[in-house]
Parts: sequence; structure tokens; C-alpha cells
Amino acid sequence: NPNNVLYDGRQNFLQKRMEARMAAAVTFLKENKLSISEISARLGYSYPNHFHTAFKNYYHMTISEYKQRISM
Repeated sequence: NPNNVLYDGRQNFLQKRMEARMAAAVTFLKENKLSISEISARLGYSYPNHFHTAFKNYYHMTISEYKQRISM
């Protein structure tokens, strides 16, 4: 079914984009040079709260929790 191929392609693209964004997010957070607003803008999020939600859904922790873990 051609519709399934389009759906699978779109899902794969969205998944790869999310993986790339979250990998970049971790890099930016570890560098600790940019604000959350700057990071979210660089990753293509229109609003920082969208980035917060995406990060929490992907890593199952908040950005603050992640920053605490990497600072230990």
C-alpha cells in the first residue's frame, strides 16, 4: 500500500530528526554555554516549552534533572 510507504518514510524522518535534535541538545547542555532558550532556537523549536516537552518525552527526565546528573 503506497500510503504505508509514505507513512513509514515520514515516521522514519521524524524519528531521525528527533534523535539528531536530542543528541545536539545533550551536547549543548554539556557545554553549558547557552541558555535553554538559545538551545531550543538552535534546535528549531519555536518555543522553549516545546523543547522542554520533547526532551522530557525523549529522555524521561526534565532538563534540570539531566543537568543535575551530568554535574555529579
